[in-house]
Amino acid sequence: MKLFVFCVLAATVAVHALTDQQKQKLNAYINECKAQTGVSQELIDRGRKGEFVDDPTVKSQILCMMKKIGMATESGEVVVDDIRNKLRKVSENDEEVGRIIQKCVVKLDTPEETAFEVSKCIRQQKPNFSPVD
Repeated sequence: MKLFVFCVLAATVAVHALTDQQKQKLNAYINECKAQTGVSQELIDRGRKGEFVDDPTVKSQILCMMKKIGMATESGEVVVDDIRNKLRKVSENDEEVGRIIQKCVVKLDTPEETAFEVSKCIRQQKPNFSPVD
């Protein structure tokens, strides 16, 4: 999987685990968001390797990606049910899913900060998480 929301998501995970269709969808979202956010290709490449760079364009990119894949609303609110459903695809343990959501789904000062921290935390907790269906 690529990114978990930028890696994503982020945008956010090892590319070899994604299907070709998921890779195409994720790459399209990455490019659409890149055009909006102005994030550099270098930062995208670092994100693909799982490195969350504390940069405003990266945070905007992750938020954009989360919106496109349904993990955030247009106003930037995290969609917990969507994250839960995506986590269940990589964990059959509802207790683990609940623990990850409780730990990772936080609300910070801005939607960008929230998206960044949520994505980073989920990636740390579940590296094989796939943000795209």
